[in-house]
Amino acid sequence: MTPGPSVKLNSRDKILHLAALLALSSVPFLHSLSFPLLDGWDDHIYVSGNISRLSFSFDNILHWFRTPCEGCFLPLTMMSYMLDHSIWGLAPFGYHLQNLLWHLLAVAALHQLMILSGCSPRLAFLCSLVFAVHPQRAESVVWVSERKDVLCAAFYLWSLLLFLRSGREEGGGAALLFTASLALAISALLSKAMAVSLPLAMLLISVRDGARPDRKMFLRLAPFFAAALVVIPLAIASQDIPQAHLSLPRRTAVALLNIPWYILKTLLPFNLSPIYPRIIPSTGKIAMTAIFYAAAIFAALRMWKDRSGRLHPHNLLIVLCFIVSLAPVSGIVPLGAIDYADRYSYIPSAFLLLFAATMLERFFKEKRAARCLTAAFSAYAAVLAATTYFHAFSWSSYRAVLESAISHEPPPYMALGALADLEFFSGDRSRLPLISEKAISREKGWESDTGVRRLLFKLDILQMRALHEAGNTDGAAKFAKRLKESDLHEFIPVEHDRQAFEKLIDEIAAGSKM
Repeated sequence: MTPGPSVKLNSRDKILHLAALLALSSVPFLHSLSFPLLDGWDDHIYVSGNISRLSFSFDNILHWFRTPCEGCFLPLTMMSYMLDHSIWGLAPFGYHLQNLLWHLLAVAALHQLMILSGCSPRLAFLCSLVFAVHPQRAESVVWVSERKDVLCAAFYLWSLLLFLRSGREEGGGAALLFTASLALAISALLSKAMAVSLPLAMLLISVRDGARPDRKMFLRLAPFFAAALVVIPLAIASQDIPQAHLSLPRRTAVALLNIPWYILKTLLPFNLSPIYPRIIPSTGKIAMTAIFYAAAIFAALRMWKDRSGRLHPHNLLIVLCFIVSLAPVSGIVPLGAIDYADRYSYIPSAFLLLFAATMLERFFKEKRAARCLTAAFSAYAAVLAATTYFHAFSWSSYRAVLESAISHEPPPYMALGALADLEFFSGDRSRLPLISEKAISREKGWESDTGVRRLLFKLDILQMRALHEAGNTDGAAKFAKRLKESDLHEFIPVEHDRQAFEKLIDEIAAGSKM
């Protein structure tokens, strides 16, 4: 099967069509161009605190091919920051602008993929727009440190598109498209290692489009698999994941719970957060997950047995692309301090929207159904865009990130600890008891016991110091006595002299004044 669009546009209309899509796609993000760099939230690691490594030089380029940044192998992403720095210095506008431009390139590629997969221009426009303005895109587009998402996705989707087109061409045109696809695939891998799923996605989409998975197909894919196999060990070597998060049963459970989570958030993006807590397993959550998989298997079997082709069972291969692209960040590979994040949905959700578009295409062949679906999609996209506009403010400052995160239920421990530090060192300490209460009262999930105890210990230290410095001797003594009952040697921050700190706690506990 080689699907093709049911309605063709002339060259002028194609340009206008795509221009309108990109213009609308940019609207929810334009205000973020004025946001500052988040110096407390990784931007100082990638950009503002990394000036010596952002000038273009052979030594710096070689450095990023040898050195990970924040546990990630992404030399091309770091070079994109070099470009920003050479033009804009540390002016945040240029960094945000480049993020947005890469996002628009990814949207354009997805739109063309939908057209190539047999979707009408109108349906491809609507589904691409839903992807573009979805609130889960905000983290990747607005946060400068997530340049790797939009950069990788743009290269990934264009590589996939050109690979598919090369299979439909002959002669020199096919060779040129294939070469460009391979170059873009390597660029995606050098932007973010999540692109290791690309060769499998190419195989699945090619088979979906009617290609035979024969020796010729695998020979075409061999260079892509080879590139991925080179990057995988580099990505693993770059990671610094605590051993506590490497348990295979835990990682498998996280992955099984995360797949329906990402699908649900794509359909109904509510209760979003810049930082999510670790998964909190419950009987209800496990039951709902079991129901989801049972329903998914039942629906897949029904589609596969539908010999009439009305449900297009071959489109299930696009669902496999979603699973394959999500696999590196689903949790089966340890992710460190988090179990899931909106930014991880960028490429996987593109496949979900591609699947939706191919399944809905037959309805757009009927005028009445097409009008109804167009109205529904337009309204849905408008709601998503409005939500994205306001959700983007969550990345307008370091404080905004933390405030937004702790308003999520349950609040993540990571955000509670970071906000407590910010409150204490900014001088406004009135909210420390509220932050501490949130940490104590929330239900613990799959966070490590040691990590939670360390956070609670730190919150007690901050409250003790705040009360002590304010002259509240009795209040400070209460916290000091509680700290004395803890394992001080395990939890006292390494930057403090342990003996001096224990002496201070003893003095405060005894009721001494400043």
